[in-house]
Amino acid sequence: MLQALPLAVGLILLPVAVLGRVEIGGALNSFSYTLYFVAAALLMIVLRLLRLWDENRQVACRSAGVLFLALSSIVISLHGFQRIIGDKLHLLTAERNENRAAYEHLLGRRDNSAYSPGQPLAHLLAADALPHLSLAVYDRDTLTPYTLRAPQIQAHAPANLSKICIGQDFKKESGHLVNSHFPDFGKPLVKIGPFTCIGRR
Repeated sequence: MLQALPLAVGLILLPVAVLGRVEIGGALNSFSYTLYFVAAALLMIVLRLLRLWDENRQVACRSAGVLFLALSSIVISLHGFQRIIGDKLHLLTAERNENRAAYEHLLGRRDNSAYSPGQPLAHLLAADALPHLSLAVYDRDTLTPYTLRAPQIQAHAPANLSKICIGQDFKKESGHLVNSHFPDFGKPLVKIGPFTCIGRR
């Protein structure tokens, strides 16, 4: 059957997808490509069941029931498997979730003095501000001839900037942003959760 091919590909990619989601959650770059192949297989099966409905409704109903039970079992098993791996490896924790850690830190500091260049969403949610994402700055500076100037980046940084906090996510890109556009920052300060924060020299 044709629908077996995307289903087989999805199952082959399943271990990598689960490990990716355990390590970095449901981020877009968690390599959960298995979902697309399984969704394609399910769509093909549903279309086949609709054709079968016209030919033999009893068989179609029985097949739909088996499909529902199989899907429910797979979803429940995967959810449990993912939770078990996450607990064992201690990867999907609040400390590892840098967006959450940055959001909670910014929310607790109403003076708006910290900048996490890898987590612009945290700034948007906590302070209604949108600074530059270090990955975008790095790509613009290194992949195009149109490099950004320091004043352009600094204009969107927090107004009372006293420290820049760099996590493991986009560490290289955040380092580039600091070195190229905040040259007066570089003094080691403290570690805040998963972040290493630096202040003015």
